[in-house]
Amino acid sequence: MKKTVSINRKSTFLLFLITCLLLITWVINQPVSDHDDGRYLCVFDYDLTLSSHLCSETTDNPDFSCVRTQCSTYGWNDQCLGVNARSAMAECVRRGAYIGIASHAAVDRCWNGKVLPIVSKSQFPEFTSSPHYDSRQSGLSYPAIDNRENWNCPDCAYHMDPDISKSEAIRKIMAHYGMIPGDSKHRARVIFWDDSPSNIKDVNNYLPEIRAVNVPGFGNGDAGGCGITEANIKKGWEGYVESGLVEEP
Repeated sequence: MKKTVSINRKSTFLLFLITCLLLITWVINQPVSDHDDGRYLCVFDYDLTLSSHLCSETTDNPDFSCVRTQCSTYGWNDQCLGVNARSAMAECVRRGAYIGIASHAAVDRCWNGKVLPIVSKSQFPEFTSSPHYDSRQSGLSYPAIDNRENWNCPDCAYHMDPDISKSEAIRKIMAHYGMIPGDSKHRARVIFWDDSPSNIKDVNNYLPEIRAVNVPGFGNGDAGGCGITEANIKKGWEGYVESGLVEEP
């Protein structure tokens, strides 16, 4: 009888060990993620997405921060803020989304003309005045956009680099915010706006779950050259359910 009890105990202990090993193996094989809050990520191209050129609504209009930059963009230097750029950025902030920039401009040549005015001219006040902007607290934090150290690094949120593809830049932006580029569910929470069809194609090919929205470029109707449109903003967010992360007005 004692021998039978001893065998049963050994069998139970052995089963317990096997169960623990299986559980440990399952945990180890799960994808590691720091991003479990369900936030979306907004990624914006800069030229002709957040900015405009030869647009009747913005040219010489003081409300759109028109400047002549020292860095050439597609052969021109005059630019203004896009007609609906502020609205696009504000909607991302309102929804509690992460924010990134993926541009093919050269950050150092374009620093004074494109980057610094975002802060000095308060082009996106909902963004730069958000309590999450340059925050040292845990959770949602937007890096200071006028700090050069926050640009073009392997896990930076902001990129102006003509030598990398948009899909590569987006991977780096995702990494900054703790999202996993290799996770399709994480990619499905990314919205990307760009005026170049080739950049949209690149993202569709390599990060297919991302919602890539083509902003009208030159030669694409009356809106071409005016930057992101209200229709582009709506298309980016279409079908996405608002969560409890939405900012209070």
